[in-house]
Amino acid sequence: MKGKTAIIIDDDLLVCQVLARMLADSHIETVTARNGVQATAELNKENRTFHMAIIDLVLPHGPSGWDILDLISKRPDADKITTIVLTGANVSEEELQRLKKKAKMVIRKQDFSIEKFQDIINKSLKNGVST
Repeated sequence: MKGKTAIIIDDDLLVCQVLARMLADSHIETVTARNGVQATAELNKENRTFHMAIIDLVLPHGPSGWDILDLISKRPDADKITTIVLTGANVSEEELQRLKKKAKMVIRKQDFSIEKFQDIINKSLKNGVST
């Protein structure tokens, strides 16, 4: 069976490296995009399947994380992609409610922990979303 793939969309190299390592430990291949332009290019590649997308809201160069969420929602396989927003941005309660409608999970970087994220990966695996 073909392995599962996640896209990590974040301009912070350390965040990308930590998440990629954690996903690799769960046998999930990763693609990293450090800005909105790269993310759009990766998501628009023909025959490219993603099972998970981890998205920062504030991205340099091009589309924002909000735009990326919209792009993913328009994909024919959108219902098969676990979308997780991992952001350091201050979001209002109204924005948080909008995010919860677009993403399966919203995590503030201030609240991030390796244990919490590993739990999210494990739950995704049990629900058949990944590997």
